[in-house]
Amino acid sequence: MTVMQARLQKLVYRVSVPENESLVLPESLLASVGEGEWTITIEPANSPEKLTPVREYQSLLDSYAPSDEGLYDDYTSG
Repeated sequence: MTVMQARLQKLVYRVSVPENESLVLPESLLASVGEGEWTITIEPANSPEKLTPVREYQSLLDSYAPSDEGLYDDYTSG
């Protein structure tokens, strides 16, 4: 008979740290980390880089030369 063993694969906690305070990890988190190797990652939950993709079109606009004006006027859209 084979006994299946359960093992924690990923654990994510979201915490808020008020201004002028430092991070204190929840006791339940500390208790869930036992023997073995762990990777602990701390990142901002609402970083602006993740919320708003960077969209700059200046390089696209700069790639057109004045001689390109009217190049596609003969093509209909749709």
